[in-house]
Amino acid sequence: MDFETLITQFIVFSKSTFTQATCRSSLEKCRGEIKEVERILDSPEEYPDHDLIEEYVDCIMCLIDSAARAGFTPEEIRASFSRKLLTNQRRTWKLNPDNTYSHVK
Repeated sequence: MDFETLITQFIVFSKSTFTQATCRSSLEKCRGEIKEVERILDSPEEYPDHDLIEEYVDCIMCLIDSAARAGFTPEEIRASFSRKLLTNQRRTWKLNPDNTYSHVK
């Protein structure tokens, strides 16, 4: 299944299942999912049977849901992702003291 079709199926599911969700509530849910990923990364021995990739996917789904509820279509999400990747590939990046990266302006 291609990326856009997958996004479309997910958005249809999400909007029909989580009828009261908003773009902001989906971001709040994402914050909780990110904390769950962080807990597992910080103490993997406490979660030996936990499927970490599924937790990452939960985060991605929350962000896609938020974007869709903000009015963006699957095609717009896919196209913007593609454009942003090309933009980032052309940038020069620097390492920050906290081990994140920022593009050089």
